[in-house]
Amino acid sequence: MKTCIITGASRGIGKETALKLKNLGYNVVGTYLNSQDAACELTEKGIDMLRCNVSCYGDLELVFNHAVNKFGGVDLVIANAGVAPKQQLLIDTANDEIINTLNVNVAGVLFTNKLAASHMLSKGELEAAIKSITNQIAAGGMFVASIRDYDV
Repeated sequence: MKTCIITGASRGIGKETALKLKNLGYNVVGTYLNSQDAACELTEKGIDMLRCNVSCYGDLELVFNHAVNKFGGVDLVIANAGVAPKQQLLIDTANDEIINTLNVNVAGVLFTNKLAASHMLSKGELEAAIKSITNQIAAGGMFVASIRDYDV
């Protein structure tokens, strides 16, 4: 059975993707930051949900270690977690909010892909690691790929 990690899996696209992959027979490890009730709902459906701040490399390492220790490895990673600043003029946006947006949406994606590539390369899955890196570069540093790219 293949294992997938999905960041930002408690709501929206991340939640629907986690449920779809679980229904397709994947072991799914999802992350959430603040949506604990939603995470509990997914846990009841057999998805491992871990609290994780994707802008903290150490938090992401714990998520990958969980997947490896429980399921034996990682086959698919979807860097989905993201935040959007309040819809207002940039001049009215607090500096802390700008920094948080960059940390989550850029550093979080890069940290996730760095760990994904490392784990996939350690399993000898060079092609999957290259897809991750290639998709990241093609999207200007953000991870963009469809599930069909990964034989789901």
